[in-house]
Amino acid sequence: MPHLSKKSLRRKTFHRVSRDLIAMISGLESQREIKTFLTELLTPTERVMLAKRLAIIFMLKKNYSFETVWRTLKVSPSTVARFWKQTKTHSFHTISRRISNSLLAGMPPMNPRQAKRLYPYKRKQKSKLHREF
Repeated sequence: MPHLSKKSLRRKTFHRVSRDLIAMISGLESQREIKTFLTELLTPTERVMLAKRLAIIFMLKKNYSFETVWRTLKVSPSTVARFWKQTKTHSFHTISRRISNSLLAGMPPMNPRQAKRLYPYKRKQKSKLHREF
């Protein structure tokens, strides 16, 4: 878990640095530039944390079971439940809308290694079924 200082910023300072961060991100023009920016700004732990959060929302939106989500992403069941509650109260409106749009448009093609990492439990379940028949 990322370290958060016990010393809080004044509200005015927080709003100013938040506005500056948003301006910096919105000014980025390419995926390569965004990737470099995030790699320089965030620690590997922070990048993994953000990626897992997006993946939880994505998988819940695609109606994966809670168990599949927490086992695949190696997060706690309570984390999945918390995100599920938040998706039901529309806390992730912008993210959910973007995910819905990408689901409608179709996801970019994945190579087999990416698919195996993202959906390892689904693949195992299918292979068990094939062995029985």
